[in-house]
Amino acid sequence: MSEHECTAVSTPEELVRAGIGRFCAALGVFDGVHLGHRSVLARLGTMARVCSCEPVVITFSPHPKTVLDPENAPRLLIPSEVKRELLRRSGIRAVLTMPFTRELASRSAEEFLEDIQSRSGGYLRGLCVGRRFRCGRGGEGTSDRLAAFAQAHDLAFDPVPEVRMDGETVSSSSIRQAMQSGDLEKVRRYQGRPAALYGTVERGFGIAGPELAAPTANLRTEYGILPPNGVYAAKAETDGKHYEAAVNIGTAPTYAGTGTGSAEVRVEVHLLDFRGDLYGKKLAVELFQKIREERKFETPDLLKEQIARDTAEIRIILKEGAEQ
Repeated sequence: MSEHECTAVSTPEELVRAGIGRFCAALGVFDGVHLGHRSVLARLGTMARVCSCEPVVITFSPHPKTVLDPENAPRLLIPSEVKRELLRRSGIRAVLTMPFTRELASRSAEEFLEDIQSRSGGYLRGLCVGRRFRCGRGGEGTSDRLAAFAQAHDLAFDPVPEVRMDGETVSSSSIRQAMQSGDLEKVRRYQGRPAALYGTVERGFGIAGPELAAPTANLRTEYGILPPNGVYAAKAETDGKHYEAAVNIGTAPTYAGTGTGSAEVRVEVHLLDFRGDLYGKKLAVELFQKIREERKFETPDLLKEQIARDTAEIRIILKEGAEQ
């Protein structure tokens, strides 16, 4: 794990002011920083060492589809601060996040790269991309065109082959599909870490604490894809502290028709051994295993008994996972 700092900038000029100097860059959205991305980052690190340069990632926000095809824009897997930390761990020295606009999308790949080169003081020395990566107007900037640009400007260039598992390309899209179908093991293998949800705790119905002796945090998810409804063994992090957790994803059917049920799917997180107020706090939740379906109980007491059994099972699952 790299222990250096990873500088966050939003303009090429800031790279110079941050003292980056000569650099090689990987281009892409890098949502999820999965195994395919990490293959590109590893090759970037090698290129940077050979060229005596700093490894830099050039990425975009919002996701290009949010601007170009908003109806089909994907939900992001991770927030920007998590992405930057994962990039830092991969040895990246700086992350340049370019605001993605229609004006930017109208430029050719060559115009975009020439602008980066000019505004960063001419310090760009190499490019590293996934072989299927495209950029520039209409997606015309294929790896072949980027290779021609690199040759014309005396830049190192490395088009990195895709990573394949289970007969398919490891991609952010394949991870989203796996999360949606509930294949948490596939997500873990493709990402190299567990499936996760990120969001802010908001007020729920206020029944789980006093009535069920299992206070829950109602998570308004902002990143990550919801898996199918059910109860999950999980770990949660807030304010730098980590907790074992039980997560219920669903509509609270036991309370349907009482005014405290929900027609919408909710994410309720019960932090084991936690006492305190979580309202308004950011929460990251890693999902390890689905332990049962959500179901309706005849009485709150029966639900309370099931929660106790769920908690015991989750502790065992997480303990066994930690020992492996």
